[in-house]
Amino acid sequence: MGDAVVSGDAIPVDLVMKLISEMQGLRADFARHTATAPSSSGIAAAIAAEIGPNLFTASEIIRRAESRPGPLRIALAANLRQVNARALGKALARLQGKVSGGFSAVRMGEEAAGVIWRVVEMEVEP
Repeated sequence: MGDAVVSGDAIPVDLVMKLISEMQGLRADFARHTATAPSSSGIAAAIAAEIGPNLFTASEIIRRAESRPGPLRIALAANLRQVNARALGKALARLQGKVSGGFSAVRMGEEAAGVIWRVVEMEVEP
């Protein structure tokens, strides 16, 4: 086999084949990740595991996730387009009044720091 020619420069065929193989691997990894990515209920479950039934603001959760790696940070990154308090607050608002993955978000009130939330575990009816 000869070399590939791009704009007058020859690229070795073995390099091209290696790049193609790497792209195929990346695509397969991406497909596996998106197929198994947790739903937005993953956020509620991760928050519940991290802080239990305690009250919180979205900003507090973001600060906590940024301060150390772990399931909370992973769940936020997997479920939010941007990992910030505003995006988390919107996700929690969407979960409010719904049971998803056995959890629901409950808006408890507001304070100067923002909306106060609690994540509660809900029974799922068969």
